[in-house]
Amino acid sequence: MKLSIMTKLLALLLLVFLGFGLLVAVVLHSFENIEKTVTGTVTHDVNQNIGDALLLNDLSAVFSDTNLLVSTFFRNDAFLRSKSSELLTQARSIEHKSTSLPLKESVRHLTERLEQVFAQCGRVNAVLHRSDTLEQNIESTLTSLERTVSDKKISHVLEGQDPIFLEQLGVLISGYRETFLQITAAFLRTATNPSSEGSAKIIRRLDSLQLRFQTLTASEPQIARYGPELMALAQAYRAAIIEYYDAINELRQRLASLEQAKAGVLSVTNEIDGHISASATGMTTRIAGVVGSTRSTIFGMAAAGFIILGFVAVAFLLTTIRKPMTAIRKSLERIQAGDLSTRISLNRSDEWTDLEQAVNRMTAELQESYAALTGKNTELQYAQRTLELKISELEREIEARKRAEDESKKLEEQLRQSQKMEAVGTLAGGVAHDFNNMLTAIIGYGNMALLTAEPESRLERYLRQMLTAADRGAALTNSLLAFSRGQVIAPQTVDLNVVVRSFETLLQQAVGDSVRFDLRLCEQPATTVADSSQIQQSLFNLALNARDAMPDGGVFEIRTEVRRITDQKARELGLVSSGLFVELRVTDNGTGMDSATLQRIFEPFFTTKATGKGTGLGLAMVYGIVKQHRGIITARSEQGNGSSFSIVLPYSSAPVAAENESSHAEPRGGTETILLAEDQGDVRGFVRGLLEQYGYRVLEAVNGAEAVELFMVHAPEIDILLFDVMMPVKNGRDALEEIQREAPHIKAIFMSGYTGDMLKDNGVVEKNRLLLTKPVSPWHLLNTVREVLDSQASGAAD
Repeated sequence: MKLSIMTKLLALLLLVFLGFGLLVAVVLHSFENIEKTVTGTVTHDVNQNIGDALLLNDLSAVFSDTNLLVSTFFRNDAFLRSKSSELLTQARSIEHKSTSLPLKESVRHLTERLEQVFAQCGRVNAVLHRSDTLEQNIESTLTSLERTVSDKKISHVLEGQDPIFLEQLGVLISGYRETFLQITAAFLRTATNPSSEGSAKIIRRLDSLQLRFQTLTASEPQIARYGPELMALAQAYRAAIIEYYDAINELRQRLASLEQAKAGVLSVTNEIDGHISASATGMTTRIAGVVGSTRSTIFGMAAAGFIILGFVAVAFLLTTIRKPMTAIRKSLERIQAGDLSTRISLNRSDEWTDLEQAVNRMTAELQESYAALTGKNTELQYAQRTLELKISELEREIEARKRAEDESKKLEEQLRQSQKMEAVGTLAGGVAHDFNNMLTAIIGYGNMALLTAEPESRLERYLRQMLTAADRGAALTNSLLAFSRGQVIAPQTVDLNVVVRSFETLLQQAVGDSVRFDLRLCEQPATTVADSSQIQQSLFNLALNARDAMPDGGVFEIRTEVRRITDQKARELGLVSSGLFVELRVTDNGTGMDSATLQRIFEPFFTTKATGKGTGLGLAMVYGIVKQHRGIITARSEQGNGSSFSIVLPYSSAPVAAENESSHAEPRGGTETILLAEDQGDVRGFVRGLLEQYGYRVLEAVNGAEAVELFMVHAPEIDILLFDVMMPVKNGRDALEEIQREAPHIKAIFMSGYTGDMLKDNGVVEKNRLLLTKPVSPWHLLNTVREVLDSQASGAAD
């Protein structure tokens, strides 16, 4: 009778289990002997040394926490009290639990040194708090002194006295503050690790400052009283610093004593470690002997068992598994090579026969399926090519939609930025209007008063200072108006190459001698319609920014180019249309800007410069000028890689306009009659006084309605109208239209704190009306009135 593979395999497994059972019994018996030996040896030694070993571990934690506390306790009283109490409690607990007398004694000595170190740390913090209080008192006293000096200076100015001494005293007090801040900063740097040289230097500077405080006693009583108070505070602060350095030195001595105590504890711990090591070594030797004898027994038994099992397993594998497996492998290799007609024949009656029949059935089915698969493969290849074409079309459509979405997001961002800048510009224009009305009266009356002042007199000096300040205010409003695109410009066809070349000297002076100035102008004329002075002002502001970005020198480059912009590029840049444009590119290799700063550079009053170094209106003014010229400005910058500004303006093929020379003729008066309408009383009074001073006769009205009534009464006498645009009851435009129905050829001049472009764009003033923008200088007003009166045109000058 033939046995199946499963029967043979079960017999082999039974033999293996019997062998392993015998081996396990031997191993368990051997480990029982080892356990008895180890238990008797280890119990005594471990119980004897484990207590002191755990205490040594706790003591190591106390050392680590103490070092951390000593390095971080400064100005932290609560942390010092809680942590020092915790560490002392731990040390006393270790001393109490220790069973070794040498360890107990060394820990007690260590605990005493810890108490001394923590107490000294508390004294150091107390001195630090006292010095902090004295610093605050000195700062407060200096602030009070500065306020007193400032009040005295204002009082001197109001009384007409010379405030120069008080100004010098204010500078001297600022020097006191700066010196004291340097002393406190030096003390803060050396507080945790002072040196004898550094501490002596701080004491000498305090002594010098105390002597400088003494000079205050020579001032007038309200100021002199601060001298003794500051000297006393400085003396107390000096004593506190000396006491602090003494306390730190004593703390170092305490820490040295603590280190000696630590060394004693470590010596004892080393002895305990040696004892534990010796005990472990003996125990290891005894265990090794038992394990060695057990290992030999187990090895012999296992070797004999594995040899027997090996022979049985090899015989089983050769007769039952290897021979049929080889026959099956060879048949499968022929099938893999493509011979699907191959069949297996083993001539066995066990489980291999079932495998033989299954493989033969699989081969027959595979042969049939292959024939069908060949036909389907052709169909799949055609379907794959069709699918690839569809996928390619879909990818192109997705890419097109993605580009459209990206472009839409970019346009939305440009629209939001434009709306924000437009809102800020409208606010800036409104502020400039009100400010211009006030400046008109200030500048006008100031110039009239200057004519009556004695040359080289104090009054003349005060008036000139007042007019200088008013001019700065006018410049500020011009910057606001430039940003709001409300400034009056005189555009004409110009060649940017000529404009830049004519301004080259001033630009070189603006960036300074330490900066190399490169000018790279295109060969063809870069013509555009622009106001040359406004373009030069923009270049000047960009040059100043570049100079500030290159404090150690660098390269400043201006480049012009005529380029054609496509429809897609025009949409990306926010331009209305495509075509030819003129590009003016300004580049520097200075410090550059981060992305957050780059997003806000065109906002008015935004500046990264120190207080007093910039108004934040330079780039905002450039932005407004470019927008007023129907252009765009973009900026690129990276920190450390400089900045680049690109101004793009529409190209003009018209011929370049001839340059007109400004007239600086002396104002001429006259005897004509002028109807003046102005709702601001101070402005009206200045204009009337100026015109009457130069011989004109002036009829005065406070609004448009009153001006119409006066004209109806005095029409034959009136030669010209001088109207403010925005007035209550009836504005200047409506009043002029009503008057022109009676006198169509009457001459007229408008004045306004709003700008011409703003009023004309809103329909308040016609495009061809002559408009004087406030603040207007007296001579410009007189010359304009004279020119209009002498002209042949009616209405307003075109």
